[in-house]
Amino acid sequence: MEQAKSGLSIGEKFTLFAVEKITTFSRKGFTHVFMFLILAGYTALGALLFIALEAPHENEEKQDIETVRTHLIESLWENQVQNKGLNFSRWEGIVYNLLQPYDEQLYHSWSVGVSPDTNDRIWTFWKAMFFCSTITTTIGYGHIFPRTNAGRALTIVYAIVGIPIFLILMADFGKLFTRLLKSLFVFVKKLYRTATCRRVRKTRAVQSVKVSWSWTLRMYSVMFFF
Repeated sequence: MEQAKSGLSIGEKFTLFAVEKITTFSRKGFTHVFMFLILAGYTALGALLFIALEAPHENEEKQDIETVRTHLIESLWENQVQNKGLNFSRWEGIVYNLLQPYDEQLYHSWSVGVSPDTNDRIWTFWKAMFFCSTITTTIGYGHIFPRTNAGRALTIVYAIVGIPIFLILMADFGKLFTRLLKSLFVFVKKLYRTATCRRVRKTRAVQSVKVSWSWTLRMYSVMFFF
């Protein structure tokens, strides 16, 4: 083996060394941790990218809602101060006209999935992580989705790369789970055999005692009658 290695170039030796180390790490379970870290890092990277693309659009929609809401409040106050002698029907018509732009803005915001609540943010880091997880796992929950064309294009590219990574991880964890089941089966089998051997030993001991006691009784019977 050493003579064969001595005839290799530096690059070939390094490649062989890397393969041996990877094989050793794989036997020690390093591969499982490494694959999980790759998927976690890919999910975090995707979350940051989606936040960079979608958060400005969400902030813009919320700012539009706030602007229309402020304008509505100011207009209602000005109308109330300037027109104190209006009857109810006239006042209702004015308020309806003032509310119409606000209703349209709310409808538009809800249609693109933006809540009018300023504290309710869609594209936070953890929500974006959840969205990326639904892509790689092919679950497709659907509650969070990109609204911009750039975000939708990124979703396609992200799925093309992320789904194979997830499938490789599942295959790797499937092998690990199979090993655990085999180890558990071997352990239970050994435990069963050990318990069975103990029962056999106890049974043999009891039988030997019974046989000894039977022979003793026979000897005493012979001695007594003869």
